[in-house]
Amino acid sequence: MSQSYSKAVIRVSVPAEKQATRQRVEPFNRQREVIYGLAWIAAGLLLGVFSKFVDPPPPAWAASGLQTFISDITSGFGIWILLGTIVSVYAQRPGSAALVTPLFFFAMLLSYYTFSLYFYHFYIGYVVRGWSIMALLTIVAGYFVWYAKGEGLLSIVCAAVPVGLLVAHALPTYSNYKLSYLLDLVFALVLILVVQRETKPRLQTAVIGILLGGLLTLIPFYSIVFGALL
Repeated sequence: MSQSYSKAVIRVSVPAEKQATRQRVEPFNRQREVIYGLAWIAAGLLLGVFSKFVDPPPPAWAASGLQTFISDITSGFGIWILLGTIVSVYAQRPGSAALVTPLFFFAMLLSYYTFSLYFYHFYIGYVVRGWSIMALLTIVAGYFVWYAKGEGLLSIVCAAVPVGLLVAHALPTYSNYKLSYLLDLVFALVLILVVQRETKPRLQTAVIGILLGGLLTLIPFYSIVFGALL
């Protein structure tokens, strides 16, 4: 009886390489995770100030070419998708990713609009509320993207979503001629190399990401979701 049972178990068991999961290799370290979260909150505060600092003050044409280029990067989506994904995948567990990721974005928004209000007396309430809601949604995004640095189909899909968002943001480059948008393709490549560790998953992530990016461009995703905030 026990032999037949063990044979049945062997037949229905799933090989480890096929499982769409990510396991924690090291035991959870609360002190390390607190330091990790505080470091990203500090980074968010600094990046928010820097992003507003490099924004060209009126008139925009008076800003230097380098300042305008950096401002295009910090005011675009690509750099924040890249950083948000990195924040998530390097947390120790998905719950931590769901906490630290929105805290990073809220810290960035707080310093950005505080700097804007204090130095430029510029504040639009519905824009701040809109971006705050988007930051709040990264609770869900951070939780699921954490699984991107794992193995199996779920890992590939979770990694392909931010890659697809980057590809979708880069595709309109040929119509608006913003060189900074081409960096989104570089960011997408960086994500694939950082998140996936083997060649086959990297290629699968790239293919799914490109297809998803094309689909999001056709919708068009950014105009529908973020149009009122831009």
